[in-house]
Amino acid sequence: RYADFVLNPPFEKDVWWWFDPIRSNKVKGYSHRMMSSYFDSEGDGIFNVDWEVAVPQQFSEQALIAVREILHRYGVSLFEVGVFLRFAPSESTSWLANSATGGPFREGEIAMYIELPVPDPVAFGENWMAWYEAPYREVMTTLIQDFGGRAHLGKNKDWVFEFETEQDAYGENLLRFQAAVSELDPTGVFSNDWSFALGLSR
Repeated sequence: RYADFVLNPPFEKDVWWWFDPIRSNKVKGYSHRMMSSYFDSEGDGIFNVDWEVAVPQQFSEQALIAVREILHRYGVSLFEVGVFLRFAPSESTSWLANSATGGPFREGEIAMYIELPVPDPVAFGENWMAWYEAPYREVMTTLIQDFGGRAHLGKNKDWVFEFETEQDAYGENLLRFQAAVSELDPTGVFSNDWSFALGLSR
């Protein structure tokens, strides 16, 4: 990410000596003229996907050993930033946080977040993408299936959430959340494909 910011700065500015705006880290002006939520599919840079799973404290060591074995077997090099590890207590203040208390996540114990940020190629064929994603698919399914992991709901890809649903990763928590959805949104105004992949219904 740092290299991408250096090589492709997020700001553009007009210069007298060139026809089009150029990318630069050296800009000045009103902030509302520089910042936007607009996404430009034509811009320079690369797309990333963050494969991230929270693992209960009691499985953290075995989970890391499994991730290392899988990546080594596939010969994967995580050349961008390596693997991120973060830690946070499991709490009952949320039903659908990936470290929320429930199942193997025990109140107050320290959950470990394992994150693998990797490039997400575009315009490649289905077979090539299946080959490219195979190690990450195995990491995700192993952490969820064998170590009680739960995927970060704002990252990953849709198939991960569908797999979690098959594995009943959220257990009673999902049932509680579904009861709240049924009460507060009986007509499904806020339902979408993503919520269905997570296992929620209207």
